[in-house]
Amino acid sequence: MRKIAVIGPIPYDHIETYQGVVREQYGCILYPTLALVHLFPSSSTIYPVTNVGEEDKPMIKRLLGLYPNIDLIGLRATSEGTDRIFLKYLSESERLERQTNKMKPITFDDLKDFIDCDAFIFVPVTDFEVPFDAIKRLRESSSGLILFDAHGPTSTIDKDDNRVPKHWDDIEKWLPCIDVLKMNEKEAGYASSKEILSKEDFIIIAKEWVKKGPSQVVITLGREGALLVYRDDGIYSVLIPSISVEKVLDTTGVGDSFAAGYVYGLFYHNNPIIATMFGNTVAGQKVSFIGPLGYKSSIDTEIQVIFNYTPMLKEIQRGWKGDRVE
Repeated sequence: MRKIAVIGPIPYDHIETYQGVVREQYGCILYPTLALVHLFPSSSTIYPVTNVGEEDKPMIKRLLGLYPNIDLIGLRATSEGTDRIFLKYLSESERLERQTNKMKPITFDDLKDFIDCDAFIFVPVTDFEVPFDAIKRLRESSSGLILFDAHGPTSTIDKDDNRVPKHWDDIEKWLPCIDVLKMNEKEAGYASSKEILSKEDFIIIAKEWVKKGPSQVVITLGREGALLVYRDDGIYSVLIPSISVEKVLDTTGVGDSFAAGYVYGLFYHNNPIIATMFGNTVAGQKVSFIGPLGYKSSIDTEIQVIFNYTPMLKEIQRGWKGDRVE
């Protein structure tokens, strides 16, 4: 039995796809929460931890309440309301973003009831949503795995309500509090003080981060897959390719879905390379359906991983750990 907390906003998203389709739906931590429900056995409990508005809580509760292994004690209504986010896609992955309302930030007090969880998946989308103090005090109080997505600290809101990138200037103090640091290639650039022009540059900066806290850094690279840099008997790097997808329908929530797959793979296979395969696979599932409903069961996902990564899995069985970089 596992207990997993998923922490971040459940925004009300207005989405315009690059094909011209418009829809409105709840997002962010809905994606990893629902992915985890399908991956972990029914004896496990998933805790979404978030602050939303009074008018949105009943609908979110109605949706997540359909799953008996989702516990909603962390779903709180506050006067600040729900994040309101507008996403206009220019291509599969490029988009313009605006945010017209801010949720109440998640503090350590909001996390106290979940200290004994086996894992904490943090997926903030803007810099104010999960302050450093919450992560620091959680690390001091819990031995659970902390996966942190860099999307939050590398995004802010300007005076015109546009969501814009920002440099994560104080990343150094966050690193000792994080076990798995996850980001995409653009976020890696904003988290680093150095210019990143190549895969080798990613490896160099991720290696420095691994030395200062996280045992694993994962940089997602879209259709190329994900670059993993991790600490074992040395520091290793591995590029794990993405799975083949027949048609990309919706990339919203892909990174959040990756995080759910990664944690499942880490718990059940105890290997960060295999965990990255599961992250890629669940992300691949997500792009194949619209919205948050359509994730596969653990059995189907295990089969997908074996089917897509058999040669690499055989190498791991023989003791392969990737390329040693230090």
